Amino acid sequence: MSSTDQIFKVSIGILRALKRVDLGSGANSRQVASGPAPSDESTKTDGFEDDPRFYGNDLESSLQGQVLDYIELKEKAIGQLAGADSFHNRSLLKKVVARFVGARETNETLRVKHPDEPLQFLESEEELFERLKDLTILADVGLYREMSEMDDLKDGLLSLLFHENSDIVVQLFVVLLELLQPDSETDVSSIHNFYRILINGGLLKGIEQYLIRLQKPNQEAQEDDVLGRRVEEEKATLDLLSSLAEIDEFILNFSNCSDLFDSLITRIQNKEPGDLVSENRLSCALIVQSLLSNGPLAKVLITASSVESILNVTSTYIYKDPEPYETDKLFSECVFDVLSSISVNSRDDFLNFEGPELMIKLLRDANWAVGPALRVLKTSVRDDDGRIANLIIESGGLKHLFKLLYKGSKGEVDDVISVLANLLHWLPLESPGRIRVIGKLIEKDYRAVRLLLRKRRKFCNLIGELRSRLSDSALEEKMEIITELEEAGVDKQNRIDIILAWLTVESTRIGRDVIKLLSSEPGNLFQSLRSYISELNLIIRAETEEPAMPKDELEFLRMEEEMVSSLVSQMKHSLQPGYVNLQQGSYKKIISQ
Repeated sequence: MSSTDQIFKVSIGILRALKRVDLGSGANSRQVASGPAPSDESTKTDGFEDDPRFYGNDLESSLQGQVLDYIELKEKAIGQLAGADSFHNRSLLKKVVARFVGARETNETLRVKHPDEPLQFLESEEELFERLKDLTILADVGLYREMSEMDDLKDGLLSLLFHENSDIVVQLFVVLLELLQPDSETDVSSIHNFYRILINGGLLKGIEQYLIRLQKPNQEAQEDDVLGRRVEEEKATLDLLSSLAEIDEFILNFSNCSDLFDSLITRIQNKEPGDLVSENRLSCALIVQSLLSNGPLAKVLITASSVESILNVTSTYIYKDPEPYETDKLFSECVFDVLSSISVNSRDDFLNFEGPELMIKLLRDANWAVGPALRVLKTSVRDDDGRIANLIIESGGLKHLFKLLYKGSKGEVDDVISVLANLLHWLPLESPGRIRVIGKLIEKDYRAVRLLLRKRRKFCNLIGELRSRLSDSALEEKMEIITELEEAGVDKQNRIDIILAWLTVESTRIGRDVIKLLSSEPGNLFQSLRSYISELNLIIRAETEEPAMPKDELEFLRMEEEMVSSLVSQMKHSLQPGYVNLQQGSYKKIISQ
């Protein structure tokens, strides 16, 4: 800690003391929070029965008295400034800003003039701190459009990002957070526009530099008060980052902040005493999760080192579940969501650091992490090029996938079905891996296929009814019906239908057996797949006219449409010559057009 910071912190010690005072309602709420509640006898002092600032010992009472005097003065000042009529007056807005700008310029001048004499600019530093705090009342003014036009305000705020006094920087973050979340009913677009200007002016770069500054080794870093202070400073920074993530420019500008991303990853990986997840560590995970939900940005930000770090965190769940606290569970879920994004947007690194193998180990040995690991596999194999599909087979993953298919939870069963459908898509015909998948599906008298048919039966009637309405509807109504289909579980039926279709074209014997099983089932497999193709084309058409989804998601839909169309063609070609004698009675409905 610099000598300037030390002097400044002593001088505003009274402000820090506020944190030790409970400011709740009622007389007794003003006692020092860490002290015991005073007894009735101890509170009865002549002339001061109703004044709680005299509770406790002399030193403590004196400190409380100063704190409460300070509060009263501030309340009066803010009350005068925040009168209902005058507070919204633009001239008062200008005065508040002018006081801040003046204090900042004075402090900057004195710092330049006396760089090695902190006492010379101490008073101006205190004044700047106070004027900066006063800016929080602008949140109630609601004049964000006018604030966006005040260059001296914007430039002043941005310049403080690099102030040498950490108290000033942290207070800046607190002010920016309060201005971003006003209590008044202010137009959100005007608030976001003000912050867009700040972000484009370098706000994220300033936050990046400050977090890096906090990571630098410090001789006093092991002292409890210093550690506690760093936690508070870090929390203020992360709270602001979390709120900024809702603004478009945050994503657009973050691609230039790789050091900030690496700093967040480092904080995610660093364990804390007791293995409990702190609020700050959770905040880092939530921010990274939000960032990597944007595919193009994820491709820019993810590095080999960040992939390794996230996999190291994930590996701890092989033999140990998260602690039974909401913070720990939410953190763990964020880590797996981040890993899902990594598996798609940085596939080579995911493979190089044995990500698929780790997911299989989690399926085998973990307890809580089985579901999250399965979701990562489901995501990674969806956009695969065959490498992850082969690794799942080679790592012994089939055994654990089919165990979950028979004994897993409802969500786990659905995820396994999705993984199996994609395995059949990516594994080449007659390849050893594909033969093993087919073998597991048809073993024990088609046990797995019969399970899939039972699940399919639950969706068929409702989905068939909804699909029958599509052909006679206008485009807008069709999109509404597609939404209803999604809610009814059409994607689950589609995955099952794709598996069944692959089985029908696999070999004459297997195809014959599957058709026999389908003959007593509701719904037409061939027509169901053709309906799915129509729905994909409809979504692609609507998305082309009015883009709303990410480009990579649209590209996946196009690939899916191509794959299903090819599968339907193979199915039709295989069934007609191979099942001429079977296309009678109940079997005929399988390929009827």
